[in-house]
Amino acid sequence: MSEAFISGGWRGHTRAEIYIGGAWRRIVRAEIYKGGAWRLAARYLDPLTVATPSGASNSVSSHFTVPVSVVVSAIPSGGLPPYTYSWAAEADIGPLPTLSGASTATVTATVSVPPGDTFSANLICTVNDSVGSGPASDSTFCTFSNFGV
Repeated sequence: MSEAFISGGWRGHTRAEIYIGGAWRRIVRAEIYKGGAWRLAARYLDPLTVATPSGASNSVSSHFTVPVSVVVSAIPSGGLPPYTYSWAAEADIGPLPTLSGASTATVTATVSVPPGDTFSANLICTVNDSVGSGPASDSTFCTFSNFGV
């Protein structure tokens, strides 16, 4: 967040706009010329958010206990890339899934499911950006099923 002199006082703001060519345009950075070079004076960022799809699921049909995997991706917006990701799992019914790619935007959650069972878990993604305007988190409910008998 930056500050600007607005309506007779210094006020915090996260967005700046300027009217140019008949339209309002968003200012994303302000620079000053100092010491013979242009230097960054302010950067205006939208708040960091993250979204994960709702209700990911996967099922198999096997007479044996088999691994069932669900792939989920996080979609961050706002803040300033690059983003860092951290995934965690909370078991709802059944064992805790194993996570592959837990520090990337896309994670694969795998759990071994016996025939005739369905397990479920919440996958939680926490995202930070390069300037520390996070963290932002979102979760999705996943089901893992084996319809074999």
